[in-house]
Amino acid sequence: MYKIGFEAKIFYGKLEPNLKVDQGNYIHFLEKIFVSLERTNLIRAAIPYLENYVRGERDIYSKLFQPDIIPNFTFTRLVSDLPVDAEII
Repeated sequence: MYKIGFEAKIFYGKLEPNLKVDQGNYIHFLEKIFVSLERTNLIRAAIPYLENYVRGERDIYSKLFQPDIIPNFTFTRLVSDLPVDAEII
């Protein structure tokens, strides 16, 4: 299933019987969290890009997010490239 859930299940198998109830509840809790996360729009949008994802790469961010604020230096470059008859509104 998931790495965290898988590790928790291995740990569960090694526990003494009196501790298995708590660990079983923990595993169930993790599974509920993962199912809830899978239903979010962000995770659904990310799934196609996760198959080839390499930890530490940041390319996925530009595919999922678009900035609302553009830095000032970007505007300066834009103004220098405007046509002579353009009007900034």
